[in-house]
This record gives sequence, C-alpha cells and structure tokens, in this order.
Amino acid sequence: METLEDEIPNVDLSDAENIRPYQFEPLANTSETPRSATPDNDSSDVEDFQDRQVNTNWCECGICISMATQQECICCQEIAAISAEVEAGAHQCITESPIFTDNCLNRHVLHVSMYEYLQNVGPIDDNQPSHQ
Repeated sequence: METLEDEIPNVDLSDAENIRPYQFEPLANTSETPRSATPDNDSSDVEDFQDRQVNTNWCECGICISMATQQECICCQEIAAISAEVEAGAHQCITESPIFTDNCLNRHVLHVSMYEYLQNVGPIDDNQPSHQ
C-alpha cells in the first residue's frame, strides 16, 4: 500500500528562477471600459453618476428606477451586450425580452439556479436558510 509520501512527486527546484508567473493570464478587454475607469471623466459625468440614486435622468430605456446603491443604478442600454440584444429584438428594455422573462422571472429556473448556487458556493453563513 502506498503512503502519502509515495504519492507526492519529487520536484526539481533548481530551475525556479526561470518561473514566469501570469504568462497564461488572459489579456484585459480594452474595448469595454467602465465609465468610472475612463481617465477623461469631467466633473459633470462624476456628478451624474453620484446623482443616480436621486433621479433617473441617466436611464436610456425609460423603464429604470432609482435603486438603493449607485452600483445598482445602471441602464440596460449602458451594457453593450445587453444593448445589442435589445436592439436585435426591437425592444425598448431588456426586461421586455422573452429571454429575460424566461431566464430571470421564471420561478422554476430561479429555483434550479438557487440550488445550483447552494451546491457550488453554499450558504453565506450557517444561519442563512437554504430557501424561504
């Protein structure tokens, strides 16, 4: 019977100085830069982003509402992939698309997604119920 020491391979560390970390990491996609990361933001863009919780002037589809945090206050038209889907389906907002309805509002899809999340990630803490 093999012991744990027999299963661990011997590694030659004499070549350790030639190790180059991160050489297989994917390159960043520079075509889609978030608004807050662009260096040429003027003060009006920053103020507009900070005022998103106060009004919905930033909404391009006409359906957005103010949310609890600034991070949540984003219009579907501001995300390129979603904007393309909306235009392809001739919808005003992604929430009118059958794809959104079938995947995000269907109780059975959400139920399966919740169990998949709990299986892969688990509850956030021990006191979190598995479902309501």
